[in-house]
Amino acid sequence: MVQKTNIEELLGSFLTNDPEFIKTQHNDKYDAIDPKRFLSERSKDSTIFISGGAKGIGKAIALAFAETKAKNIIITSRDKSALKPTKEEINAISPDTNVITLSINVSDGESVKKAFEEISQHVDKIDVVINNAGTTAALMTTEDPEKWWGVQETNCKGTVLIAGHALPLLKKSKNPVIINTSSCASQLVYGGWSCYSTSKVFVNKYTEYLDVEYRKDLNLKAVAYHPGGIKTELATDKNVVDEEFLKLLVDEPGLPASFCVWFAYSPDSEFLSGRFVSAKWDVDELIANKDLIISKKLFKTKVDL
Repeated sequence: MVQKTNIEELLGSFLTNDPEFIKTQHNDKYDAIDPKRFLSERSKDSTIFISGGAKGIGKAIALAFAETKAKNIIITSRDKSALKPTKEEINAISPDTNVITLSINVSDGESVKKAFEEISQHVDKIDVVINNAGTTAALMTTEDPEKWWGVQETNCKGTVLIAGHALPLLKKSKNPVIINTSSCASQLVYGGWSCYSTSKVFVNKYTEYLDVEYRKDLNLKAVAYHPGGIKTELATDKNVVDEEFLKLLVDEPGLPASFCVWFAYSPDSEFLSGRFVSAKWDVDELIANKDLIISKKLFKTKVDL
């Protein structure tokens, strides 16, 4: 039997893990990250790749980049037919955007490889990759190791497969960006979530390495981010969470979607490359504390001694 964490204890940890200098928390998009602010010649020439684009946060991200009139938006799902509504909504916002829909199993190397071979026939570069597809499992411990590891196959291996196969096309962009979906769970301990939380710790550290290995030579900008507490299908699965946990899901999909646009296009976001941040944190307050964040090496995965 899984020993769950008391929800009040979890909520307390969730709040105290936010940096003291961030005084403002957001639940939805706000002026500083409004996608319409980033409409430019650059955005109109951009190709955006989003895994898990059929619904929830992924769909919201696709629609946010449609507001910037992206040249190409590539959205994926295991079920290609599920992407049709997202494609229609993108074109309702931006009729000139070329929308490419693909079926991908992100944990299957051959599936991802074939998808990017097809993508390369339609576009000459990718400017922004958003690793949004992810999963979790019912509350459990390592007593079911195969099921436990299955979460890592999607959240860890899937993140690496997408980034790795996207790199040849990212290298052709002047300003390549990778945005990896992490979670506040990477900073918390919640009984029964070891499979999910550890996968997101991996995502954070992997993002640091993307920055170290590709920032200098490719001008790659990469971030791992907590999208907020969104009532997605995954987050509200009664097999995964209990009713008390739902109290934490108070944010709108437009918040992470707009944050992704801001990170991709704002020059002010460059110092956050290689770090874990929350979409809830006010970006102006982050920028105001840039020197502190850099000098103290904040938002990195490390043990405080």
